[in-house]
Amino acid sequence: QRDLADARSAMQRLQLQSDDLLNRMQSQAQEMERLRIEKQDSASAHAECARDRASLAQRLQEVENGLNDARHQLREHGIEIDRLKVAHQECASARMEMQRQFQQLRDDQGRLGSQISEVQGAVSRLRHEVPQLAEAAARRLVDGLPRPVTPPVSAPPPPPLDPMPDVSDNAYAVLRGAEGELFELPGLENVIGRSTACDTCIPGSQAISNRHMCISFASDGTASIRDIGSRNGTFLNDHRVAATALVMKSGDKVQLGVDGPSYVFTWGPAYYARWPRELQRASGARGRSSSRVGRQG
Repeated sequence: QRDLADARSAMQRLQLQSDDLLNRMQSQAQEMERLRIEKQDSASAHAECARDRASLAQRLQEVENGLNDARHQLREHGIEIDRLKVAHQECASARMEMQRQFQQLRDDQGRLGSQISEVQGAVSRLRHEVPQLAEAAARRLVDGLPRPVTPPVSAPPPPPLDPMPDVSDNAYAVLRGAEGELFELPGLENVIGRSTACDTCIPGSQAISNRHMCISFASDGTASIRDIGSRNGTFLNDHRVAATALVMKSGDKVQLGVDGPSYVFTWGPAYYARWPRELQRASGARGRSSSRVGRQG
């Protein structure tokens, strides 16, 4: 019985050991399952890490490429900034040169203004002195002509045709309107138009341009007319006048514009004083005309 009890005790110990081993095996199996699951999780995490690492490597490469592009752009910007600095310096130098030239132009303009004032003063003086000089020269010329010993008695020379008491002695010619208005031509070259800056201002008609035509006198007394870019044209005896001058004579009809006013061109006192032969011709023509009229009577 003692052996049986010992065997039973041994069997119980073995049973306990077997249960303990089973428990330990179950625990190890559970631990192995947990480790297997963790291994799978670790493998997934490792794969995720690999993907993240690849993504980070790609982003790092993109950032590095962006940095390289930024460095290249910075170099280009630096070059452009240097070029702009040079251009700015050149602009500053050009601006200073322009200011210097502008100041020089202003100084030249001031000097030209003074010279123009002097020239205008001289022209004004000449306008007053030329008729007197012409009259004196004509008088000297007449006084220097040879005279016959027994000069024939003749009547005094007649006055110029169509005397105009309201015309000044400085007028080389006159434009006479249909209503008796008179516009004097005071110089050897006369710009005529609606502007008050002209030598002869004819206001009132919109057909007349600000600077319409020019009438000038040559050294031999020949008068000529030309258009100076008027809007409506210039007409001499109903013939259109271009920029090329046309010779005119006393008694010609001058029209400013197609529908503009008309005037009769007539010699003035200064013209006869400067060219006395024209006065003699006019007087002779008048005498011949009077003789013909007398014979007809």
